[in-house]
Amino acid sequence: YVVRIRNRLVKIVQACRFVYFRDVTRSRVEIYAGKLKGDYGDTTRKHYLDTLTAFLNWAEEDGRIITNPLAKLAKPNRDSQRKGVLTPEQFIHLLKSTFEKNVLIGSSSGAERATIYLVAGMTGLRRKELLGLTWGNIHLSGNDAFVRVPAKLAKNAKEADQPVPPATVAILQALKAQIRPNDSDRVFACLSRWVNTASLLRQDLTAAGLPLADR
Repeated sequence: YVVRIRNRLVKIVQACRFVYFRDVTRSRVEIYAGKLKGDYGDTTRKHYLDTLTAFLNWAEEDGRIITNPLAKLAKPNRDSQRKGVLTPEQFIHLLKSTFEKNVLIGSSSGAERATIYLVAGMTGLRRKELLGLTWGNIHLSGNDAFVRVPAKLAKNAKEADQPVPPATVAILQALKAQIRPNDSDRVFACLSRWVNTASLLRQDLTAAGLPLADR
């Protein structure tokens, strides 16, 4: 994160030819932001401008400048796509369609992706948590089955146990019996940790005839 922020600042400073704080003007930054428009979307351009603005806020607080010249700089809105929310019926239809059609996308089968969607939907685990899970993190015996999310995967950096519903337990038990993994093996090894899961989901939603965005 720190390296990314530094790289953005260096890129802006070099492109605008800033040498001293007094060189930083709103008009020069606006011209630079306009040039970025040809290479980046609104969200990325906003990240660049936010980075420079935050740096100048620090400079003002530290007494290096009197006021931040970019305090009133207009910034583009995020261009993130609108996201839909599946109803329970749509969620079940997605699972059924993805499993039965069993379309191979990359190295993942439809059955494998349906299992991922099921576990995600029934536990609320995030993408990073799901793709980093090993079989040693999953406890399926007894009436209190759960998934243990290690601190290194959790967003709040704290280990947590997430209960697993009986129907999901049955699916995971069947998957485990089929592949006979070691405890250190990743549960969803069919996908790399850096796979674009949003793209996979969009393809499966389209194949199932479900909208990508609700009303």
